[in-house]
Amino acid sequence: MGVAHDCLGAVSVLKRQEITLRCWNLSCSSVEDGEVAPVLWFSNLNFPSHLLAKLAISSRFTCIYWAGSPKHLLDSILDKLESLIDYLQCGGVCMSWYYVIKENQIKRIKRPNNNHHVPMLLIPIPEEKHLWTIYDIMNNKFLKSKLDFPYDKRFKRFCGSSGGWLMAVNDDYTLSLYKPYINTSIQLPSIFSPPPIDEDLVYDDSESEGSSGGYEPLGGHEYHILKFTITTDPLENPNDCVVMVIHGETYQFAFIRPAKDTTWTKFDVPAQLDEILTYDNHIFGITLSGGLLSFDVSNTCNLNVKIITNGDSSWRGYYIKNYIVNSCRGDLLQVERYLDWDNDEGRVTKKFKVLKFDFDTRMWIENKCLGEESLFLGDNSSISILASNFVGCQPNSIYFTNDEDTVRINVNGLTDVGVYNIETRSSTLHFNIDLSCFAKMYKRAPIWVVPTLNLY
Repeated sequence: MGVAHDCLGAVSVLKRQEITLRCWNLSCSSVEDGEVAPVLWFSNLNFPSHLLAKLAISSRFTCIYWAGSPKHLLDSILDKLESLIDYLQCGGVCMSWYYVIKENQIKRIKRPNNNHHVPMLLIPIPEEKHLWTIYDIMNNKFLKSKLDFPYDKRFKRFCGSSGGWLMAVNDDYTLSLYKPYINTSIQLPSIFSPPPIDEDLVYDDSESEGSSGGYEPLGGHEYHILKFTITTDPLENPNDCVVMVIHGETYQFAFIRPAKDTTWTKFDVPAQLDEILTYDNHIFGITLSGGLLSFDVSNTCNLNVKIITNGDSSWRGYYIKNYIVNSCRGDLLQVERYLDWDNDEGRVTKKFKVLKFDFDTRMWIENKCLGEESLFLGDNSSISILASNFVGCQPNSIYFTNDEDTVRINVNGLTDVGVYNIETRSSTLHFNIDLSCFAKMYKRAPIWVVPTLNLY
């Protein structure tokens, strides 16, 4: 009865947090003298999925109560969890749960919308060159764990994230892919030979107030790559992986197949690019003016670029940053981010505009409501998720971070961060983060990274 009381106590705690519990039927197996602690049985699993992980890792329970749960029961619990963060946390309940999670990974990866998970926000620790904190936007708090990237003695920016991987440019212009959480990296060759060193250029490595933060001029090695994306995990599916980047001062396109190529293949692109992605087994790029291009990378000897739509290069009162998104609903979206500069606040996002591509008419059509969908934009490959699957995530909203590729020097730091509500057309910080810390992030902008399962 003591364990049953603890179960009800944990449920009561969750209720006091104003979380509605639906269709709970709990009972405890009987315990004979000398037996291990009882097992919790759930006869109905039709309730909010995130509660399972919260209940499992609650301090009201210890591993001994959960370790003996039947495998078919754990399989059912894992199948109900939408959040990959909750899924991974269940692996920390006890060793038996960890092994069940490992056995369910392939099944999990094959689920619909597996690539549309809530990302974590990596935020650099200003005083530590290698350390980054992890911010959980669903629970509005920092995780206790920190990530260490010992790639350089200097503070360095990440030039993008895609598929759970981060990329950085090294001093010799070679590229490094980093996989958070498992401390794995892949080295890629430089796209072209490094330029000669300018002896007159003095690099400022300080991060003091009023400092330029060590920014190199446009074209410096840390800004040689503006953004990147991968078609699949380079360790899980090396033969199918293509790494694609936007590089150089003219925002051009290049790709490499790490398992097959020793050099990069470059496209002669008719316009500067803002972002590239894979959609329905095709590669698309959005230009600075909002034009849509398609790329064929299947044959390096016969490169093919097609202009699907032309962009609008007319001045509309603001600088516009474009994103292209593979919607979790199956649509191809373009997002226009309208930017302005304020003498006191630095760069400010004024508004967003979402458009959906109509493949029949080959036109962009404004989409004034995302419904239950949420978008995550920044230096990362743009992300779309169904907010109704993730408690704590705001629907019909755009989560955004400072795009460091659009600003080289900003004495106010990287403060253009927040959540934009499409219905109210307003932005809030939303995150429980001290804004003063952003003023010290000159070279390392916060960046979205999707947690992933590792099958290797």
